[in-house]
Amino acid sequence: MATTVQTVAYPTVAQPQIVVPANNPRGMNVKSIRGLGITQIVIGALTVLLGIIAIAVFEYGYWVNGSGSGIWFGIWILITGIIGVMSAKNPQQTSLNGVNMGFSIVCCVVSFFVGIFYIVALVYYSNCESYWSYNHWNSGGSYRYYDPCYNDKDSGTAIYAILMILMIAEFFISMAVSIVCCQNGCCRSSAAGGVIIQQQPGPTIVSSTGVVMSSQAQYPAQQVVYPPQSVAGYPPQSQVVYPAGGYPNQQYVTTAAPMGGVPQPAYSNQMPPQDPSKVAPPPPYTS
Repeated sequence: MATTVQTVAYPTVAQPQIVVPANNPRGMNVKSIRGLGITQIVIGALTVLLGIIAIAVFEYGYWVNGSGSGIWFGIWILITGIIGVMSAKNPQQTSLNGVNMGFSIVCCVVSFFVGIFYIVALVYYSNCESYWSYNHWNSGGSYRYYDPCYNDKDSGTAIYAILMILMIAEFFISMAVSIVCCQNGCCRSSAAGGVIIQQQPGPTIVSSTGVVMSSQAQYPAQQVVYPPQSVAGYPPQSQVVYPAGGYPNQQYVTTAAPMGGVPQPAYSNQMPPQDPSKVAPPPPYTS
């Protein structure tokens, strides 16, 4: 008696791919970076302009004027603002984000010390006075004594008051830019998009002998493998089915077809044609 196990091949399942777009962690901060960058450009330009005026106009060469801090530091602030605007236009380039953060940190530190210099200069020019001096050698004669910075008192006070305000603003703006840039990618890894592929479970075939055969859904350019698995820890066995009431020389075909979402084994009995001349007569009846 021959037993044939036939497995029905399931059609190829092409599961659609769900593409998750890349999340831009800087999406909410691009406008902030652009706005802060433009503000730094304005502050840098004003600082350079006032630094040039302080050197060219003042008659008395005070040490703050001679340092040229308004010019060289204003140029640094201007470059930092330009980098910030470029970083906002290219939010995916982490290199620009890092450069912007580095320049902003330098601006934050330097603006603190330069601001102190401008406070000292503001106090100096605001205290420039003139004095009357009495001449003892010439009775009744007197003359007016002027501080060296007296002629530059008004202009010096105004210029360094504005520069002091600009440095205070630059200190907080550069600190904000540094924090935003750090949150955008320098202090954490950026989230990248991915592709999620959903897989449907394949059919599971259970024979009458307890052998479990499971498979996975077939995708293009893949092979379907049916690994035999045993129940209750027994080794895999051959799938031989002996139906009740069978006759010799019969073939039994077992087909697995999906039924209700879970494939179930189906059995079909086929009796081959028999030669009447070879059929043995029934035994005689005896009481």
